[in-house]
Amino acid sequence: MTTIFIDTSVLLSAAQSTIGASAIIVAHCKKRVIKGVISQYVIAAAVKNKVNILVTLDPTDFKKPAVRESVRPVEIMTPREVVTSVLPKMR
Repeated sequence: MTTIFIDTSVLLSAAQSTIGASAIIVAHCKKRVIKGVISQYVIAAAVKNKVNILVTLDPTDFKKPAVRESVRPVEIMTPREVVTSVLPKMR
């Protein structure tokens, strides 16, 4: 099962819209298609939980080379990237 770290921005977006990519990710977690992980210590929790993907609506900060290097091999993706490239492979 793919494990995804869900940044707070994604949870807030899912709470505001039931049809966006963030909501789709949360719904897949509820259905146990993917495993979602949350924590206030984003980078540390992603590494500790050995997640495959860190999903965030804040790519400006999280996609900086230094951040990407610190969480390698964790992929950093936006909700749209997860919905369009990861979820279709799980069906």
